Amino acid sequence: AHNWAKIAYYTSFNRSWSLSFIGRYVGSKKRAWYDYRDDKVPSYKTLDTTLGYKKNGFNMKLSVKNIFDEDVRYPSEPYNYDGDFPADGRTVMFTLTKAF
Repeated sequence: AHNWAKIAYYTSFNRSWSLSFIGRYVGSKKRAWYDYRDDKVPSYKTLDTTLGYKKNGFNMKLSVKNIFDEDVRYPSEPYNYDGDFPADGRTVMFTLTKAF
């Protein structure tokens, strides 16, 4: 892509709670001149967030990736795969860790 941007924001509300956001923009990508498919791979924007909580050595995080379920595609090689490779849509993850 000719244009790419990433912005991140992290804040702690107190010793236990935290919140973060990561926003990405990836512009359209040109294909090789010999590729028979559409001119460009479309651009996309994604937003991820994580809410964290720490107490007594436990660390819990709730993360949501691609909050708005944007259609993200990675270009495939020409004459190999008719479409482009789709990335995961909205994904929710819960993480629990304990420090010893």
